Amino acid sequence: MKFKRGDIKLLAAASLFNLFWLYFLKQDVMNENREHAVEAMIVKVMKSRKSLQFKDLLEEVHSLLRKFNASISLIKKRLESLTEREYLERDTKDINLYHYKS
Repeated sequence: MKFKRGDIKLLAAASLFNLFWLYFLKQDVMNENREHAVEAMIVKVMKSRKSLQFKDLLEEVHSLLRKFNASISLIKKRLESLTEREYLERDTKDINLYHYKS
């Protein structure tokens, strides 16, 4: 089968598009896996401690997740998600204190 010059350019552009698509798909899956890892670490720490100040929880989770540099904003989002799903609750008197709900 013979290709014309324009056909080859079109095939190269299509394969380049597929490479970009796979890259962004991989990034999306990696971000989702990171979110799950952060949530799992938060629950693991809170199960052992039962109650913890926000600052201490943030430091401990950040230090335990050395494999990838978990950003503080990601940890905060996952904390909020766990609070909404009622795995954690904030103290009524001290807003910086989290309690694990078993």
